Amino acid sequence: MRNILSTLCCLAATVAADTPQLRGLQLEGGYNDEPVDNGMITTYFDVMTSRASYAKPRLDYLCTTEISAVSVQVVAGLNTRYHVAGCTSKSDKGLADRSCTCSTALNFYVVTIFTPLKGDPTLQTITRDTRRVPLEGAPSYGHVVTDADAAVYYDAVTAAVNYQNNDFPVLCARDLTSYDAYDYPSDTFHVTACEVEYFNAIEDATGPNCGGCSEGSTKNYAVTVSVGDSTITSIRIE
Repeated sequence: MRNILSTLCCLAATVAADTPQLRGLQLEGGYNDEPVDNGMITTYFDVMTSRASYAKPRLDYLCTTEISAVSVQVVAGLNTRYHVAGCTSKSDKGLADRSCTCSTALNFYVVTIFTPLKGDPTLQTITRDTRRVPLEGAPSYGHVVTDADAAVYYDAVTAAVNYQNNDFPVLCARDLTSYDAYDYPSDTFHVTACEVEYFNAIEDATGPNCGGCSEGSTKNYAVTVSVGDSTITSIRIE
């Protein structure tokens, strides 16, 4: 028994050391809730929009409209459970697209993705979560950025007043990857962008037609915007 326990301890230590995402997690064998970050959201949609993920029998195509929570389990790698809302279809491959929409009633699902110590994450299971009860105003993550959402973002970042008494970086966005709604009336946009200087109109530097970013100059930013008055409340590197 002592040898078995010693082996398990060594395995847990090796997993934690070799996989950066695992550092700081509780190694209890069960699932532990984790704060949802842009890396988790990116991994989720990279896996869920890949046609290869649905090669397993009995896996329906899933359109995800929001992510409500994430929990993780350390094994010989990492199991990640995503608690999501959406809709499924056995035949409509379009539901696996990032810009999908649901014409039917939304249901709740638990999606398990396994990340090995070496190799790419893979979709394991999609199961209905019949016990989940939606909470009014509860946080939600990973929303698709529609044209209307993008307008909220650009209204804020092109307003010169947002930079007058703050040291916010001036960003030219290459991609608005998703947004989170967790502190109404504020939304947090996850963007791939580069810092730029502006000498004339701020909208030329930060608007949807900004000059672009050179290769290797972009970083991932979280930009939190007050939806009602287009105020930027924070910008941070992720």
